[in-house]
Amino acid sequence: MPQTVISSGSGNFTVPAGFYLTCIELFGAAGGGGASTSSNDDAGAGGGGGGYARLDIHVVEGTIIAYALATGGAGGIAPGGNGSAGSGASTCVTYGLTANAGTGGGGTGGGSGGAGGSASGGNINTTGGAGEAGDKDDGGSGGVGVIGIGGQLGGYGGSGGSDHNQNGSPGMDAKIIFTYTSNGSGHCASGAY
Repeated sequence: MPQTVISSGSGNFTVPAGFYLTCIELFGAAGGGGASTSSNDDAGAGGGGGGYARLDIHVVEGTIIAYALATGGAGGIAPGGNGSAGSGASTCVTYGLTANAGTGGGGTGGGSGGAGGSASGGNINTTGGAGEAGDKDDGGSGGVGVIGIGGQLGGYGGSGGSDHNQNGSPGMDAKIIFTYTSNGSGHCASGAY
């Protein structure tokens, strides 16, 4: 089924002529990873993954749907800076979907991984994965996001800095995906969630 993927900003999506909207997927922004330190090489922790909300729906052509997408958190600045949380909740106001952002991972070595963002309003609502704590040798992995319909990835947290005096990686920005069909039948294909 055709999809429209929007990965930044806010605005309105209009269901194309000749199509029926069958699914909306909203991926929250993710937190950035923490930075490693300069003195003892302790690695930063990973940022939390963004939440995921999916709504199976049947909407006719010409319907206008409002959305607003957050940005991913910045990675921490070495030495030892904490990663930032995503910039806030992402929403599909028209249908009441919300996907919250993940928080940033800790810097200065041994910091805690960021918490995953929650989600609400969908038939399926999934909290993003928590970031992993860093240790002396390896930066923590970013929190796991979600693989949506058609293999679309979203909401993955930034990795913690792993080498001496290394910045953390940024978290992924939010995105919204609209899936539609031309014949008025069918529904969302099963995704991994």
